[in-house]
Amino acid sequence: MEERNNRLLNAKLNKYIVPGIMMSLALQLGNIVDTIFVSNLIGVEAMSAVTLSLPVETLVQLTGYCLGIGGSIAVGNMLGKRDKEGASKLFSATFIVTLVVGIIFSICALPAAEPVARLLVSGDGVLTGYTRDYIRVSMLGAPVIGIGLMMVNYLGVENHPELASAYLIAANVINLVDYIFLRYTPLGITGASLSTVLGFLFAMGIFVLYIRSDKRNLHLILLKPGELGITKEAIITGVPMLIFMAANFVKALGLNTIIMDQLGEEGMAVFTVCDNVLLIVEMLTGGIIGVIPNVAGILFGEKDYVGIRVLCKKMLKYSYILLAVIFVLIMLFTEEITVMFGSGGGELGSHMVQALRIFALCVAPYLWNKFIISYYESIEETVIASFAT
Repeated sequence: MEERNNRLLNAKLNKYIVPGIMMSLALQLGNIVDTIFVSNLIGVEAMSAVTLSLPVETLVQLTGYCLGIGGSIAVGNMLGKRDKEGASKLFSATFIVTLVVGIIFSICALPAAEPVARLLVSGDGVLTGYTRDYIRVSMLGAPVIGIGLMMVNYLGVENHPELASAYLIAANVINLVDYIFLRYTPLGITGASLSTVLGFLFAMGIFVLYIRSDKRNLHLILLKPGELGITKEAIITGVPMLIFMAANFVKALGLNTIIMDQLGEEGMAVFTVCDNVLLIVEMLTGGIIGVIPNVAGILFGEKDYVGIRVLCKKMLKYSYILLAVIFVLIMLFTEEITVMFGSGGGELGSHMVQALRIFALCVAPYLWNKFIISYYESIEETVIASFAT
């Protein structure tokens, strides 16, 4: 029986791990590509504006991402207990809440973009204009981004990880039109933000394949007003991710303010390069760790604790092998990485190289923290996961 369980688990992991890596790669690739194109085609000021916009980007993604992760884990537990009706109700409730919150962001986009940009930059000027233009389009596209991120997580727990990765890959391939917007149109940095929203929108054609699938367990159903309260199941399970994204918001806002105040725009450019390298680490290792919530949630619902242990050991092993390769590459090609982000050499390039080599030391504990949070979320130990966050 144990050998049979291991074979079944390995088959499940083989199905999830490659799409998981591709999904993580596609999710982060858009931000990295935007930064590279913007820095090389507009300048380091515009690149800094992308980083300064991160607090707003976090808020735009918050509802869809948190309810998607929390809801998919809770739904996985329900499906493990064969409660398909409860799973569909939770799926429908999180869909409605994500859509409504996204619409509120869209309504606030035009009047709020200017004052928010001034707050983020702490003043007026070219950088404020870049930041305003970037966040305005992101806020307008909030319903699309929110639903896209939510659905990606549900597709994983629905045994369709290949569709989740296909959606994000398609979204980021479409996002590459920002090169055309930046190079051949007067849109400027607005084009970079617009291409991201268009990628999320047009890639939704992938969801038609899921809707037409005979094997899906989740359906959108009409809910009575009182039944929206089931959303709390997703919120409770997703508390660690909610805290993580809230902490990211505070961290991004705090660091951006300190760096702009103490080091100015060049300091923000240096920090942007470091932050994007961390996105690369997340892109490559996050997909492996991201398998844990999708698979462990179902295993926990079935009380297969041995399977969870085997799953975690394998995911950590694969992640640290990949991480070692990434660390060596960062140390060997530091200068080339900074040039890719438009450093242009000189004193600014020298600062970027020094900072990046120090910053690279954080990648190993970063991965461990991500694993701890994913593991404890999956077994519904939200207090421990929240503390780690």
